[in-house]
Amino acid sequence: MKRHFWHYGVGLIPLVITAATVGCHTTNPSLRASAAPRTDGSISRVVVLWSEAVLRQDNVPVVQGFAGKVYLFGPNSSQPVTAPGKFTVYAYNDSKDAEAASEKKDAKPDRVWEIKEADLQALLKKDAIGWSYSLWLPYDQPAPKERRCTLILSFVPDHGPRVLSESALVTLPAARGS
Repeated sequence: MKRHFWHYGVGLIPLVITAATVGCHTTNPSLRASAAPRTDGSISRVVVLWSEAVLRQDNVPVVQGFAGKVYLFGPNSSQPVTAPGKFTVYAYNDSKDAEAASEKKDAKPDRVWEIKEADLQALLKKDAIGWSYSLWLPYDQPAPKERRCTLILSFVPDHGPRVLSESALVTLPAARGS
C-alpha cells in the first residue's frame, strides 16, 4: 500500500510521520529511544508544536488531522527528557457552528485520544531541539467549511502530578473546490 502525506505548512512534513504510520528504524545508536534521557522524577512543563495535516492512502478516504511534536521538561532541565506515563489529547471544535456550544460552562471535547506508555516509545525521536514524541491524530474527512479546533495535551507521568500543555488553536482548511 502506497502512503502519501501532504501538509499545508512549510517544512513540517516530518511531524506527520510516526512509527505508527511508517515503519522507520534508525541505525545510529545515539538516536535510538533507549539513548534518550529518561527521568523517573516529575515533569514540570509540556511543550507541544501543533499543525494541521492530511493523510492520503491508496483506496482509503483522505483524513484531516493534527500533527504534534511533544517535548517534556523536568523542573531543572533545559533539554527535553522522557518519562514513563501517558498522553491524552483533547480537541474542542471552535468553528463558528460550534461557538454556541463552546460557550457553555461544561464544554466537552469533540475528540479525545489516549496514547499509553507502551506506544510512546515508538513515537520517540531526536531532532534539533532534543528528544520528542511525534504524534499524528486523525480528526475527520475534509469538510466544505474550515474547522478550528483548540487542542490541549495532558501528560500523566507514572510518578508525579498531571501536566497540561498550553492550548493551541489549529485550523483544518476547507476541502478544495468546496
